[in-house]
Amino acid sequence: MLPASYWITGLITAIVVIICVLTHYEGLRFLSDRLPTPRRHHRRRIVVLILSLLFMHVIIVPIGPIRTMSGTEGITGLVMITWPASFALMEMLKNWNEGD
Repeated sequence: MLPASYWITGLITAIVVIICVLTHYEGLRFLSDRLPTPRRHHRRRIVVLILSLLFMHVIIVPIGPIRTMSGTEGITGLVMITWPASFALMEMLKNWNEGD
């Protein structure tokens, strides 16, 4: 049987991962629904999108010497970086006109 500290660490890690995923999901959904689609210039939309995505990455910062959380933070961070990047790419492909 594992010591109680391992179970507490695992629970905290799971909670932080869930909070990160939900924060990013809701943030991306909010941006997708509410960013205006300009008729001519899409640059403003892309700039607002990128700045908003960067802001979402500083909302939650795990602190403390918990090793399990640090290990999980790496893989969660990778997902949280690639998810908004692919979302931004899809938005750019959807709204980007040649010569604009």
